[in-house]
Amino acid sequence: ADNNLVFCFFIQNIFIPVPSSSEFSETKYIYVSTPMNWTNAQRYCRERYTDLASMRSASERNKMKTLVKKSAWIGLYRVAWKWSDGQIMDVTSFQKWSTGQPKKIKHYCVTTTHGRWNARRCSDKYAFVCRGE
Repeated sequence: ADNNLVFCFFIQNIFIPVPSSSEFSETKYIYVSTPMNWTNAQRYCRERYTDLASMRSASERNKMKTLVKKSAWIGLYRVAWKWSDGQIMDVTSFQKWSTGQPKKIKHYCVTTTHGRWNARRCSDKYAFVCRGE
């Protein structure tokens, strides 16, 4: 059986499967270019895949950096900073904030650009990345 994963890109609402390389064999990420607010992006990912993407290691960051060229929602948000799958982000764990981030605000969600994190209002609309199984 072929164990290669397929990454799915949505470009102007057209589904285009793109074969992945072996370096992407651990986590499957699906980039969705349709702009949505964070809550709708999370709902979309949970209905069709698993959840919004998480970046908990340098390896996952490198995969995301390759996939995302402009700002896209990931699963990190703040009431206390935690991932959308419920895991709280330990302040000593893997982090990759952009300079001047995170902002000192209570209800923000996070986009990634070039592998760096940016706190944004959850109501803003961006493309997003889902995590698949």
